[in-house]
Amino acid sequence: MQLLDKIAQRLNNPKRKLYRVILRERVLDKHTNESFLWTFRNISTSSILIETDKIIEKRDKISCSLFLPKSEQIIVHGEIVCIVKNPDGTTLWVVKYSSSDPKDKSEIEVFVTNRSAQK
Repeated sequence: MQLLDKIAQRLNNPKRKLYRVILRERVLDKHTNESFLWTFRNISTSSILIETDKIIEKRDKISCSLFLPKSEQIIVHGEIVCIVKNPDGTTLWVVKYSSSDPKDKSEIEVFVTNRSAQK
């Protein structure tokens, strides 16, 4: 079983196709309150799997600003619930949403449904 499949299974999310976009996140629990660029590897209606070179910690609260195709800016808030270090040196973080605007959640649902239908 591939790593992404294991993570999806653990979060009880259906498998998704890889779709990369650049997004910006702000770590809310840190004193610096910096923004960093990330690539998301997988997205569902309840969580997002991200990759970055920056180090953040489990339980850090973050705010994600991203643009999905055919949508306006989406902002979701969440918490790091899992950190996975891959043998190739990359690190993946699972962000479970804690809150988001209902319109933004709807945009994510549409995106996920459309991407799943393309399989």
